[in-house]
Amino acid sequence: MRFKNSPFFSFRLFSFSGPHFGGPAVPSRVFGGSTATQVCNAVRVLSYPLVVRTVKVNFLAPGSTDTPTDYAVERYADVLNITGRQKGKIFVTGKATVGNSPDLLNSTLYKMPTVQAPLAYPTLTHCMATTPDPKPWNVFKVLSEAGWFEVRPTDFDGTISTLRPERTMCFWATLGADYRDSASLERADGVSVVMLLSDYLIGCSGLVHRALIGSHKQFDGGASLSHIVTFHTHLIDGTGYFLFETISEVQATNKYLLHARIFAEDGEHVASVTQEAYSPLAKM
Repeated sequence: MRFKNSPFFSFRLFSFSGPHFGGPAVPSRVFGGSTATQVCNAVRVLSYPLVVRTVKVNFLAPGSTDTPTDYAVERYADVLNITGRQKGKIFVTGKATVGNSPDLLNSTLYKMPTVQAPLAYPTLTHCMATTPDPKPWNVFKVLSEAGWFEVRPTDFDGTISTLRPERTMCFWATLGADYRDSASLERADGVSVVMLLSDYLIGCSGLVHRALIGSHKQFDGGASLSHIVTFHTHLIDGTGYFLFETISEVQATNKYLLHARIFAEDGEHVASVTQEAYSPLAKM
């Protein structure tokens, strides 16, 4: 990343040369979590020493993994507006709020679900290899093959067998071994890892919900429309496991609304996530 000076104090241009992370399902398109992380890091540079409170990203069009991305960031007091372009075309917009550390919403009412330690559960790769009929659960197949994160579901059999709208899905996740030493992630800290993770697993609840009611044959995969991350702390260790708890409460036609909470291994609630997503019609 590099930034270009501007004569306006409240305006900066940030450039990420790429290549960018491709999505697990469509590798030629930029992964939404990667774009959201770039937006967050541009905001962090411009607003330092303040910390990021909330980041909202609106995805307008697919981005290319090989095309440099320029972000125009305008700051008005504690609010920043972001516009992302590739080859001059806008493909993402966003808004962020920043503040001092005590301004973070850190008195959460949500406690980490009661689960065992991460290594007590089999990996998602193992779960898929031992599933009699993996076809409806293509979202898990895609994520296990991508390998960005080592994922360990806390109740895989229950997740794919019972539809209970009020029931959340929980996954332990940590950066995959092949990506921990990646040049693209060599300077990634805890905030960056949480931003990447926030878009990696959140869609599972919506797509599993869809599979359990049989509509997975009508729609194919999923993609983010808007993505909001609220941080409850900025002191995050990116090297350990995170517990990712997600739920899909509302669905209509090909769109669904998703919520997630991310906890550190010690039980601290580090971030909350809300996403609106959609699934394109399946090719018949």
